[in-house]
Amino acid sequence: MLSSPVSLALWLSLLSGALAAPKPALTAGQSIPIHRRTPSRTAEEWGNWAKNHRDMLTSKYSESNHKRSSGTNLLTNQNADSSYYGSLAIGTPPVSYNVILDTGSSDLWVADSNCLTGCESVPTFDSSKSSSFQNNSQAFSIQYGSGGAAGSLGQDTIQMAGFSVPNQVFAICDQVSSGLLSDPVSGLLGLAWNTIASSGATPFWQTLAESGAWDSPVMAFHLTR
Repeated sequence: MLSSPVSLALWLSLLSGALAAPKPALTAGQSIPIHRRTPSRTAEEWGNWAKNHRDMLTSKYSESNHKRSSGTNLLTNQNADSSYYGSLAIGTPPVSYNVILDTGSSDLWVADSNCLTGCESVPTFDSSKSSSFQNNSQAFSIQYGSGGAAGSLGQDTIQMAGFSVPNQVFAICDQVSSGLLSDPVSGLLGLAWNTIASSGATPFWQTLAESGAWDSPVMAFHLTR
């Protein structure tokens, strides 16, 4: 409560000055240019950083210092990042092939050495040169959004990232949609569950996880250029 006429006059004077104070003019919104930062590390440097970071976390949080059953497989981007591929080995003696890594399917297949269509200029699998190959004499076909492949099923030793699965069921395809394969890619490795496998086979990675070959059933991807 104001206790005197002097106080009331002073309050009115201050209020009048506040109301008469000039207001800042409204201005249009301002734009701040944003620039993409060019990574200062090369793809190889990012890969080394990721490996060192993983090793540090493993050392820090593992229950013991024994070597963990884990592996690393380098990935390469293809067709403007529309797909990535990695390498695996098939047969005895093992022969290395690059395969597209696909999280939306579950089958492994590679182009047959007797391929009829869609396999020009890509490395192909010759079953006669593997002493561990078994022909299942069963037809195989699969369809993707970008094409399809067909051939027959067989079994052989598959190796990837330091792990090996004997008698892994996979397909050898002699008919592939045009444009689905391009050098240096020879096939496709599905990374989804066996419930959607066209072959009905348990996928390579699932066999490893279920057999206890891994310390934990965990798979991760570090994508770089």
